[in-house]
Amino acid sequence: AWARFKALVVRKERAKRKAGAGMTFNASRPSLLCLGVIIGMMIGPVEARAQGSSTADPGKPKAQPAAGQGRIMATQLPPHLKRLINAAKRLNEEPGLILDREKIEEVIGARLIESKPTRNTQGGRILVEYFASEGPLAAPLWRGRLVYTDQKESDSWSVRLEFGYAQSIVDPGLMCYFSRLLEAYWGKPFMYTPPDVHAQLQEWTRRPDLPPTGPHDGRSYTAAFRDMHPGSASVFFDIGPGGCLYNISIGNQYKNGEFSDDHIYHE
Repeated sequence: AWARFKALVVRKERAKRKAGAGMTFNASRPSLLCLGVIIGMMIGPVEARAQGSSTADPGKPKAQPAAGQGRIMATQLPPHLKRLINAAKRLNEEPGLILDREKIEEVIGARLIESKPTRNTQGGRILVEYFASEGPLAAPLWRGRLVYTDQKESDSWSVRLEFGYAQSIVDPGLMCYFSRLLEAYWGKPFMYTPPDVHAQLQEWTRRPDLPPTGPHDGRSYTAAFRDMHPGSASVFFDIGPGGCLYNISIGNQYKNGEFSDDHIYHE
């Protein structure tokens, strides 16, 4: 009798445990369903993004810089910029002008403010003189200077005129003088030259079905025009993002035995 009673108790305990296990499963089922819905909502956007990225064309060119980069687009060149370009053309075409400080002042239409020379670590002479704010450089946001450098290691010297625009990037009147306007007034075609080795590699590896990089597509580069005669200057138009002019450089390097610096450098 004791054995039958003990067996009955064991069966009842097993039945309770089975019933408890079933209740636990049934009670947790709604929570699991909610969890599955939440996981599905999280996975859906991830899969959509993955599909979107996988379908993107890897060979598609990146978006080009917007013309003007937010600046006001000029429809024509102002008189002061035309005067600077005219001066650059004369210095590029007429030999001897870039070799004489007084002739430079005459061509540019502004005086140089005399400055004391210095020397670099190799003992070479350096002279930096700024143009007065007059003539074409009386225009807002334009600055100009002459930089002379004595290069002893190559037995030569160089002179460079730098005319920079837009020193204040927050000025509300900041204009974009687009490269096409400059090219039309200069009268010679601008050619795109990669500004560094990375840009050059990108040019070499461009897909053949893509159009070549051009001088007016908004990328930064320098339009270079070499000196036309011995003793004349090369001219460089530095084009920034959006195809806007930000600097004009005029100058060259000369051998000491060929051209004298007596009319440029002064103690």
